[in-house]
Amino acid sequence: MKKGPIAQWRAVSYDFQQIWAHKPMRLALVGVLLLPLVYSYIYLKAFFDPYDNMRYLPVAVVNEDQGAVQDGERIHVGNDLVRELHEDSKLKWEFVSRTQMQKGLKQGSYYAGIVIPRDFSRKAVSVDSPAPLKGQLQYYVNESNNYLSGRIGESMIRELEDQLEQKLTHVYVDKIFEKIRQSARDLAQAADGAEQLANGTAEAARGNQKVKAGVDQLQDGMARLQAGAETLSDYLTRMNEELIKAKRQTEEPLNWLLQAKTHLHRINQILRQIEGGQPPVPPTNRDSVFARVESIAQNARESQAINHRSVRLMQELIQGHPELAEDPRAQQLASALSNNGERQSRIRDQLDQLRRGDFNRPENVRLPDVKELAAYTQKMEADVDRAINSIKKMDQLIRATSEMANGAGRLAEGQNDVIRGLNKLENGVVRLQTGLEKIRDGQSELADGLRDGVRDADKSLANADQKADTITDSVLVKQKNLHPVPNYATGFAPYFLSLSLWVGAMMLYTVIDLYQVLDQKPGKEPLTLTAGAIIGAAQAVICTAALVWGLGIHPVLPEWLYLFTMVMSFTFMAINQMLVALLKNAGRFVAIVLLMLQLTSSGGTYPLPLLPEFFQTLHPYLPMTYTVHGLRAALSGGDVAAVMKDIYILFGFMSAAYVVTQVYLRWLKPWMRRVSLPVWQKKTAA
Repeated sequence: MKKGPIAQWRAVSYDFQQIWAHKPMRLALVGVLLLPLVYSYIYLKAFFDPYDNMRYLPVAVVNEDQGAVQDGERIHVGNDLVRELHEDSKLKWEFVSRTQMQKGLKQGSYYAGIVIPRDFSRKAVSVDSPAPLKGQLQYYVNESNNYLSGRIGESMIRELEDQLEQKLTHVYVDKIFEKIRQSARDLAQAADGAEQLANGTAEAARGNQKVKAGVDQLQDGMARLQAGAETLSDYLTRMNEELIKAKRQTEEPLNWLLQAKTHLHRINQILRQIEGGQPPVPPTNRDSVFARVESIAQNARESQAINHRSVRLMQELIQGHPELAEDPRAQQLASALSNNGERQSRIRDQLDQLRRGDFNRPENVRLPDVKELAAYTQKMEADVDRAINSIKKMDQLIRATSEMANGAGRLAEGQNDVIRGLNKLENGVVRLQTGLEKIRDGQSELADGLRDGVRDADKSLANADQKADTITDSVLVKQKNLHPVPNYATGFAPYFLSLSLWVGAMMLYTVIDLYQVLDQKPGKEPLTLTAGAIIGAAQAVICTAALVWGLGIHPVLPEWLYLFTMVMSFTFMAINQMLVALLKNAGRFVAIVLLMLQLTSSGGTYPLPLLPEFFQTLHPYLPMTYTVHGLRAALSGGDVAAVMKDIYILFGFMSAAYVVTQVYLRWLKPWMRRVSLPVWQKKTAA
């Protein structure tokens, strides 16, 4: 006969009264209820937020930096870092010597150590050197003291390294910007210089144009001068030829003049004899004397004609070349020719008078006349000497005109060379003009480009400090946490809650002897199992309330959290009940092994991809996988659908375990009793 619900609850109440009536059972019940709480609360309390206590973690700092000099300024990066660490409270920084640090790491009084080496500043400022070096911070840790402290300290050192690197990078960028500013100033000066060069080149081009105009004028003048030199050379050549002809023509008159000189000398001797009272010229010599006088007169006339031609040529030469009028040698030659003509004319007249004189008649010979004639012949002799000297000077005139003609020829050749040089100079001036114009255009373009560079540099240097900050921290990571977890306790609560309730289920079936219940009369065991379910629900509610109200964990879905922990507790109880029902004490051992496998494969600590392949394979087949996932969704994820999905999966595990247990208890175990009753009796008897 089936009992109603009221009767069943009365039976359950009776069971609790029986348990509570016995002190050992009462203590065991309290222990079963509180054991999950102890597991979850103590663990989560201890690891609630360890990073919040980092300020108590002692880390040694050794500053051995000797500093450096940059741009005449003393730099101490190590001292700057120490000052910043004094103001930093993330870790417990203790500033000691290297010996104290090593001793503290060995003894465990320091969990990490930082050494700022001697050359840290020198390397830090070596960015301007041809071979820049990176400054190195030395990090010491003794993981044998505490592995996690080393990992935590390392993360903090990484953060410190990033901050220091940003600071140094900011300094480097500031220096680079300052160099860019200086380069911009240099570019501005270069632009001014290029502009001045362009102006100077333009001025040089204008001057070169004037030079070209002067060269053109010089070419024209040299061309006219060359023509005049060629004409002068022709005149001088012809004059030299005429003088040579005249010299040839005067050779015979010169001989005659020499003879006349001799005859005049003889006549003078005779006249002196007459003047001294000696007899006149003998008749035998008279004809000879008159013949000589006639010959001298004839030669004088011919010499005078030649002299007239020479004077005429000299006058034509001076008229064709007025510059010869200023030449002393030409003036001397013209004067000599003119005087020679006059002397020759006088000699000729005197000879004619002498020739007409009659020295044979004594009555014609008078002493005064003789004296006058002697003086006259002496004067003639002197004129003949001067005429001879004038004729001899023609050699000098010929040489002078020849030299002048040669000089005029060389002058013409030199002028040709000068003209060729002027032509080359003109070509060079033209090329120079073209080059100067190109240089001027290039310098103008250079000046414009430099001006553009200065403007670009000024534009680039606008907001230099802000740009330096951007370069120093060029990537700004904007974190968007879809479902933030405020602390370690919230993050590890799914893992420890699952562990606690599994242990609670194991302890429940250690306190409750399932086989003693099963040996009772039929209908009694379901009531006792109901009492066990109530205990499991109480465990879930107590643990959840302690986390929420005791530790201050704030779930996103509090109602679903309570519901989920109760379903989780029922599932774990069903599985443990199945193991104990089927395997008795061996089932408790299997439950412990199953707990270890679930703790390592559920992903409650490290992400699943970081686990070995074996545990990744077990992951989807164990219930704690879904309890961890569902608790995360209820605590911080806020995903109701995910919570419901995991509840359905847990119901599947729970139902399967319950069905296996019921099949075993209601059909398989009674059948096994009937088949093996004698065996059981033998064992009981034994």
